[in-house]
Amino acid sequence: MQVVSSAFKDKPELDAYWHLMDEADLKRLSSSPLVEIGSHGHFHNNYASISTYEVSMDLLQSKQYLEEVIDQEVTLLAYPDGSYTKEVVNLAEEVGYHFQFSTGSLYPEGDPDLRIHHRLGINPYIGQGYHAKAMIDGFY
Repeated sequence: MQVVSSAFKDKPELDAYWHLMDEADLKRLSSSPLVEIGSHGHFHNNYASISTYEVSMDLLQSKQYLEEVIDQEVTLLAYPDGSYTKEVVNLAEEVGYHFQFSTGSLYPEGDPDLRIHHRLGINPYIGQGYHAKAMIDGFY
């Protein structure tokens, strides 16, 4: 990871991938009436491929960290990689994520779950017109 990250970090045209929000950015955004801060996991784990204990800890760590930084309750969760299982959705709800989002809307078993809301990802290298079209169409 160090080799890969140093190779990319030396290229200014890729800065958007490495300059993530910091705590000051989170606080500033959370004060806007137009923004609600949600979790995307603490370590960006693929929740369908790690243990229930690891999912639980990741969900809790992310929620607690964000709530401490922004001094607001965090109830939104967007699944990293759109990855979840029935058990993960139940765990997230128990932890306090009342609104769950994924780029997919099915469990690996194929059952739809009305607790999962569809979302589109944002990519800094895709133009606004393409994003607008994807929002209208509901997919890329």
